[in-house]
Amino acid sequence: LEEYRTRSGGGAGGEAPFPYTPVHRLDRETSGLLVAAKNRPSARLLSSIFSSGGVEKTYLAVTEKPPAPKRGEIRTPIRVRKGSSSRAETQEGGKRAVTRYRTLKTLPGGRALVEAAIETGRTHQIRVHLASIGSPILGDSMYGSSRSGRLMLHAWKIRLPRPGSQGFIEASAPPPPGFESTS
Repeated sequence: LEEYRTRSGGGAGGEAPFPYTPVHRLDRETSGLLVAAKNRPSARLLSSIFSSGGVEKTYLAVTEKPPAPKRGEIRTPIRVRKGSSSRAETQEGGKRAVTRYRTLKTLPGGRALVEAAIETGRTHQIRVHLASIGSPILGDSMYGSSRSGRLMLHAWKIRLPRPGSQGFIEASAPPPPGFESTS
């Protein structure tokens, strides 16, 4: 964001043309789309849209093995254990969490490209939910068995109501080069 803001032209004295505020989060290792507001009123409005569940978020993941069944919905509540590193776990009594998934294709090495759409936005939700059904995300050292390479999770598409109108804002980001590569 800072690079974009600087590239888009500075104001007087070399200042960037607008302040920005991210209105949701991605795990540090996750690539892809991030929504940011250009001013505080927009940030408040967008934050309320995100917190009310009015945003459709779709991710791509490469899993260590294909989910079974190939498509489904995971509704297991999630609780975050606080400590030196926040670790989430599926647990009755946790917060409501809903992930819908479908296998897009099987990849070499017994892996799979999976589309995951989240209805809720809990800490590490997709990572925890896919691991809970035996299909952890490749490169996920916290919830999977793979410790090498990058986390193969990508924020792919987003759709949200356009503030002040009846339309929608839709955006997508292609996965980084080599995303589906398993070597």
